[in-house]
Amino acid sequence: MFVDPYLNGEVDWRWGADTILYISSATGNFMGEELESISLSSNTFGPVLISRLLLNNNLLILVFNYIIFLISFHLLRNFKQLNPIKLALFLISSPMLFSSITTLNKEILSFFCVSFLISISNKRLTVFNILIVMFSSLLVRWQMIVVSALFLFLNKVVRKDLRSRFISIISFLMLLSFLYPFIRNFLDLDVVLSVDQYTETSESNSGFIYMLNSLQNNYMLFFSFVPKTLMNLVANPGKLFQSYDTLSNPYDIYNNYVVPGQGLITTLLIILSFKKFRINSFNSSHYLILIYSIVFSLSPFIQTRYFFPLYPLLCIQASQRVKSVIHQ
Repeated sequence: MFVDPYLNGEVDWRWGADTILYISSATGNFMGEELESISLSSNTFGPVLISRLLLNNNLLILVFNYIIFLISFHLLRNFKQLNPIKLALFLISSPMLFSSITTLNKEILSFFCVSFLISISNKRLTVFNILIVMFSSLLVRWQMIVVSALFLFLNKVVRKDLRSRFISIISFLMLLSFLYPFIRNFLDLDVVLSVDQYTETSESNSGFIYMLNSLQNNYMLFFSFVPKTLMNLVANPGKLFQSYDTLSNPYDIYNNYVVPGQGLITTLLIILSFKKFRINSFNSSHYLILIYSIVFSLSPFIQTRYFFPLYPLLCIQASQRVKSVIHQ
């Protein structure tokens, strides 16, 4: 199999997103501009820390990833009225999850973080649980810390009924829509995130993306977050059938197969989840999906892997035996 030679830098296959960056940073062989371990523009802390703790050994990293996957699956399968066989089938159908199990990356960490977060959503919060959530979020990226903290807080203080949760989501969305332009200017986010440099070279940022970013930059995030969320989730499944792209860069397995394949299976899950959704069953999984989507839609880029943590939550919905009850 080509995964191990890829991790060792022996072949040019690109099987993961930023795996080579993390390994190079962990082993001290990174030849580019040094990146901050934790920052608004990059976060290499989690994968690099894990690689170093595991002696930069590919086999140990693989075993670690499998353990994280099994723990996360166990946490998800305890969700009420869930068909564990369906859940397992949906999870193993994910190209991005398969890639994340076999490489050094953040996606397997975000999978655990979301799984643990949803598993404690209806339990009494303890200091130990909060520490696990915050530390696992730190290993992923700073936005994950924001999402986790918001969910823990809102899930605790907001009544678990449709009306209360709906009002809290609308209130949060409107507040963030108003505050984001000030935050953006105060932190000079376009410079920090290299927005202009990225959008000049990225095919994923069309005129439509510019328009959506312009809306959120002008107090109208409530208009942009839904289309940006869908674009991140669905990606471009049609790329799987564009032979020219594949032939022009046959080694970029991640962008030519993993990302569009993830978009295809996610589209299917969205349809299945929507068919099982009932307006009177606004459960904790739905709540987390919305909070996550609002926060991560602030990113000016289309990055499917940033929205991968929503996939296991969609798996929960699509695997329900019966309609969810409201207190879940």
